[in-house]
Amino acid sequence: MKQAWTLSDAEHLTKSDAADIFEAYSTALGLRPTEDRSGSFHPSAIGYCSKRQVLGFMGVQGVETIDAKSYDIFDLGHAIHDLIQGRLEHPRLHELLHRRGITFEFVREVKHDPETDELFKELRLSGTTDGLTRLIMTEAKQRAVIEIKSISDGGFKALTAPMPEHLMQSHLYAYRFDCPIIYVWYFNKNNSDHSVYPEIFDWAVFNRAIEKLVRLNAHIDAGTVPEREESFMECKNCAFRDMCKPGVLANAGKDRDRKDVALQRSKPLGGQRA
Repeated sequence: MKQAWTLSDAEHLTKSDAADIFEAYSTALGLRPTEDRSGSFHPSAIGYCSKRQVLGFMGVQGVETIDAKSYDIFDLGHAIHDLIQGRLEHPRLHELLHRRGITFEFVREVKHDPETDELFKELRLSGTTDGLTRLIMTEAKQRAVIEIKSISDGGFKALTAPMPEHLMQSHLYAYRFDCPIIYVWYFNKNNSDHSVYPEIFDWAVFNRAIEKLVRLNAHIDAGTVPEREESFMECKNCAFRDMCKPGVLANAGKDRDRKDVALQRSKPLGGQRA
């Protein structure tokens, strides 16, 4: 490495002398603390592989290979949540609506109460909803759950309704907080377009989620593991793929030879963002 401290050093440098900042960036991502989410199920994972959820609940050690791009995608999703939540709770918005005779209230990141929550006590379901709203007008008042999802352009253009797994997730929150209306809010990461789908609580959707939770809990009580539910996108990012060996990845070895710096570590894997 060459000295590069002041402008006077520039005449002795080439671009190849510059330190690899991206390598340092990628390494730093691997040092971030991990969250142990074992011991409960999570609404955001309810529509996905049962085997992955049970292994995560049990705290089974998986090997997660994550590159800098994957971390950035995950963190971008958090930033988009924060952006939308921040605008919904902004005092200026509430003031403008108040001038029109509308009282609007928004509370972000509402957690379950493990002491009183029915879904947690009976089905071991934890989780945090993106937001709860109250809209009070002269003629009526409404309470709703908001579930925010960031999505790529291709997926966004294909939407005609909320994805089934997102509906199941949001129905669990709606039941938990006694909200008859659900807004599934999609944000296009490519161009910042929004699609907001209002949904009315549907017992059929909720019951499908409960049936899944009952099956998951039965495996926990029996100490058994369900069969895997294969999906290329889910399996290729799963920390348990090496022990599970899903057939859908049998001819996809090249996909794991990523150009970015791969970061491997062992950790308990719980659900996704709840």
